[in-house]
Amino acid sequence: MNLNALTLLVEILEAGNLSEAARRLKMSRANVSYHLN
Repeated sequence: MNLNALTLLVEILEAGNLSEAARRLKMSRANVSYHLN
């Protein structure tokens, strides 16, 4: 896991769900999911 993936994971946990994290990061939900893999 790289630093970007860890940052995404923290944002998802803080936001409570993937969709809200994507909105906060100004990314698509699919893009956030892709970067976690």
